Amino acid sequence: MAQDGSDAFAETLAELAERRQEFRERRHVPRDFVDRLKGLGLYRAATLFPIQQATPTERGFRVSGRWKFASGCMAADIVCVGIPGDDATSGKPRGALVRPGRLEIVQDWDVVGMQGTGSFDLIAKDVEVDREWTFIRGGEPVIDEPLYRYPAITYAAQSLSVVSAEQNAHLRLSAAYLARTSSEVVHRIVSLSGTAAIYRDHPLQALLGDVLVPQEHAFLSPAMYDAAGAVFMGLPPTVPSFR
Repeated sequence: MAQDGSDAFAETLAELAERRQEFRERRHVPRDFVDRLKGLGLYRAATLFPIQQATPTERGFRVSGRWKFASGCMAADIVCVGIPGDDATSGKPRGALVRPGRLEIVQDWDVVGMQGTGSFDLIAKDVEVDREWTFIRGGEPVIDEPLYRYPAITYAAQSLSVVSAEQNAHLRLSAAYLARTSSEVVHRIVSLSGTAAIYRDHPLQALLGDVLVPQEHAFLSPAMYDAAGAVFMGLPPTVPSFR
């Protein structure tokens, strides 16, 4: 198993805990809770989809369901799972922050590539989450600073901290295109490597699996072409959480 791709992906998640996911939380949760999150040094994992049921309670929400692809969850101090929005969120989903010990981790990540990411499923059974431990995914930022205007989903594009909808679409297109181009490059190298590369123990076989997986990611899939095209035509994007 080639570890380089998986290690890079996992390290990116850890590095972006203070950038990508905390951007979501710090932008959208109450400011007093933001202050409580600062300085905790938590390693985080997130799996917002598929959105699962949550029953409102006096304190917050009682959460149940199963979420896919929680990369890094085995090492996480806290994870984020997706629950439905309501009138208060204008229909946008919420993210609920939960300690992994309150969830079941289903070790079902049996895949041809990126095996080391440990992108297992998470299961919650009647887990109560205080409202202050939730945030609105895609809600208005609570901190009006350039850093927090960064498009939270476009984590692959590190060059801009403030971008327009059209620039965001270009960045998303670039990331999707890069994923496919990288796969094509590896396949071409294999085709030029002769019969040696057809054996299972050849290192290129592991790389073939690794380059297959990223281009199937929801944020790098062919659906990004349709969504970006819609934005360029002045229409709403065709996939959720495009911004």
